[in-house]
Amino acid sequence: MAPTLRVTLIKPGTIVPELHYGPYSFYWWIISNENETLFPIRLGQQTKVCFNEVDFILTIQTGSGNNKLMPMYCCQSGLHVVTEPSSTKAISTAYKNRFNTSTRYSDYQAMGWNDKNILETLKQDIQHIPITVNVENCIIFIYGIGTSSREKWRYAGSGFQSSLLHMYERKQSIFVSRIEEKKCIVEIYRESALIKQFKGAMPDEVWEKTGQLKKFTGTQLYGLDNPITKNLIQQHQTQCTLNDWNDEYILERLFDYHVKRRTLANANWKYFFTSWVKTENPIIELEPALHAIYPKGYEFSERELSA
Repeated sequence: MAPTLRVTLIKPGTIVPELHYGPYSFYWWIISNENETLFPIRLGQQTKVCFNEVDFILTIQTGSGNNKLMPMYCCQSGLHVVTEPSSTKAISTAYKNRFNTSTRYSDYQAMGWNDKNILETLKQDIQHIPITVNVENCIIFIYGIGTSSREKWRYAGSGFQSSLLHMYERKQSIFVSRIEEKKCIVEIYRESALIKQFKGAMPDEVWEKTGQLKKFTGTQLYGLDNPITKNLIQQHQTQCTLNDWNDEYILERLFDYHVKRRTLANANWKYFFTSWVKTENPIIELEPALHAIYPKGYEFSERELSA
């Protein structure tokens, strides 16, 4: 029986967009045992584990060469240093080197990923949490959401990104499906490098060009047919950033969702936003600005102003 493991979080590590929201992001998130949602494997996370009154320091690093986009685990105890692709193997090897006997701990135990307090710290400063959906035995990892007015794209748009693992040329590869402006793109990665790219106007078209997973449609392989994805896109359509203020489709969706039922339908809200974005001062006086797009003498209710 393995001795009791005491874990202390030394450093929470950082979220790195190229890793956590890039082609290899699938490897940088892990499912929580607590509620089955994903949480990040943060670069630089460092924990101290202690057993037999001896400290072992575990640090998450990136690999090198063909593994430069993959997480690696460095375990150090005194002069003993071991780096492995899993924390389980790293700490087991370091333990054996130190005590000349074997033990085994799961990744969750060694990294503190089953500790609620540590998990709460690791979940901070996250841009958004990816999701996974299943298409039969394929796991689609959706790590980027973008929206558009294109019904045939299931209203996904530029910025949408998903990935799946599949064999290509008899080797395990990562297939990244993404949307960039008016193009659908599928990219194949292996050993931390892009080896093939396909472009098309539609998800079905671009996946057909790959010649892979022919029993599924491209829409399915993008993950766009799944109800979870559809709901996520719909939620995203009711939010916007400053860059979206020139997108009339997004503004109309926001107006319909937040304002339409609370105010005059013919108010020129597009003018309100485009005028605001052109001003040098990011702070405006709300009521005078609203008077410019409403009929003269119109009185605003609290309900409208809160919209």
